[in-house]
Amino acid sequence: MKMPRALVTLVVLGTLASACPDDTLLREGAPCQADEECGGPLLCLLGTCVDPRARDLGKVDLQVSPLEDSGLKTQAFPGKDTRRSEREDIVLRQTVHATVEVCFDCSTTERGTVPGDLTLAGLERIKGHRDFETVVVGPDGMATASLLDLTPYDPVLFPTDPDLPLLRGRQVVPSQQLIAAVVQVEVPSPHEVYMLTGRVVLDGYTGEPRGVDGMKVWLMEGELRATRDVLTSDGGNFRLKVLKSQASGLTLHIAPANASDPYPAITVSDVNLDEDRDMGDVTLGPLDPAVLVQGTVRGPNALGIEGAVVRFTGPAGKGILEASVVSGAGGAYEISLPPGTYQRAVVPPQGAGAALKQEAGFKVDPDPSRRSDPNVTLDIAFNLCGTIRAHDGSAIGNASVRAFRVGNSGAAPGPASDVTVDVKARTNGDGRYCMALDPGQYLVTGTPPEGVRHPARTDLVDMGSAELVHDFALPPAALLVGTVKAPDGTPLKLARVKAFSPVLTTRQGALDLGETFTNDDGTFTLVVPDLAGVGAR
Repeated sequence: MKMPRALVTLVVLGTLASACPDDTLLREGAPCQADEECGGPLLCLLGTCVDPRARDLGKVDLQVSPLEDSGLKTQAFPGKDTRRSEREDIVLRQTVHATVEVCFDCSTTERGTVPGDLTLAGLERIKGHRDFETVVVGPDGMATASLLDLTPYDPVLFPTDPDLPLLRGRQVVPSQQLIAAVVQVEVPSPHEVYMLTGRVVLDGYTGEPRGVDGMKVWLMEGELRATRDVLTSDGGNFRLKVLKSQASGLTLHIAPANASDPYPAITVSDVNLDEDRDMGDVTLGPLDPAVLVQGTVRGPNALGIEGAVVRFTGPAGKGILEASVVSGAGGAYEISLPPGTYQRAVVPPQGAGAALKQEAGFKVDPDPSRRSDPNVTLDIAFNLCGTIRAHDGSAIGNASVRAFRVGNSGAAPGPASDVTVDVKARTNGDGRYCMALDPGQYLVTGTPPEGVRHPARTDLVDMGSAELVHDFALPPAALLVGTVKAPDGTPLKLARVKAFSPVLTTRQGALDLGETFTNDDGTFTLVVPDLAGVGAR
């Protein structure tokens, strides 16, 4: 039976292909199925290459989420030791309902305010999980925010005026001791800016380069945004305001605003400004006029599939073109692409009973006789089946099984490593499960039912174009016992306590090791994998 699944698209992943076996620096943290894939001293623990000599495998990071009516925020508590025999007391920090003042040149006679949306991001404690608070700053520069006591926050102001740049403020640390005081966030002056202008053009046409309207343009400072997106207009022209304090070592990004636009995305590195600068023509490279591609997506039963995502990826001009379209009634789709050779991926909608299909060498040519067939027939999805057993060999019934796609299968390479497929199933009384999956690499997690004192396990499974059996042998268990209390020492009942590994990660963040809820007296017992014991083998 086809299991329900959710499909979303994410940014393109790097390759999951193995590095050299002795290249431990590159392999640490990579997905794996066996120790020999990691190389050197690394071990394959729950689907991830880990160096047990450099990591404390006995530590977990906890995330505690109290009931909403408690007035307390979700909080992180890193580095809890699973080898402790005594109870762990976890005291939540107070929530500070602070008045926030946002200003620039705060201590001078030139003091000013900028209305907008202020995002306060708590420092990351658990990989992939951050504490965000977004508030509206009025014309007077004032706002109110609910923040954790004695927690550092990095503020970023998104001005209401779209012509102004993003304003990154100095780090602030709210304190319950100063609850009557105003938390002041000082941001750079929005007037201390340079103007960066230019024109996005295409080569390859007779006469002068042609400007391209509707392209997104923005600047990055490392991994941080220096500006918001602007769209080119008036023949491809753009204009960006850049803070003088962030005017060096920038990267200019240009990309299509719409998924079906037949233009490549490009980057220009090492953009430096010490004054207003006109970059002139920034070319996407030479592109011949686009060719209309019209085709039909059909399922294994030869019927058209509506709602399938058809994605094309390939080099074009000076960058990479990624364009997609969704099939309509009867599975028909059409898209305009410059001539070239592309990778095509077709992702069926939920419940279509068909597998994702990926193929290289799809040719788009003005001459119909040299084009690839635009029609595609999808195959059926294949079953992944197996049994979940405890460390002592006993079968685990009613366990949940979740398969999360992280990349292409080694048996079916293609361009769709950025497609996420999330499939769920449960084991029967004999501990057996089955789920239908497209070809790909999956992190598959088996989680025992609530109340069963066995830990979860995550493995990397390479699903090719065939049926596959994958059995789970759950690792030995470690118990983390503790009590969750409010800031005044009152036990908190029904607070969710979730464990994450500080050394095992997925592309979304730290690997989820399990969760539980506190009892009426605030106590909890959380079962997690004994990674320290596994790593000692």
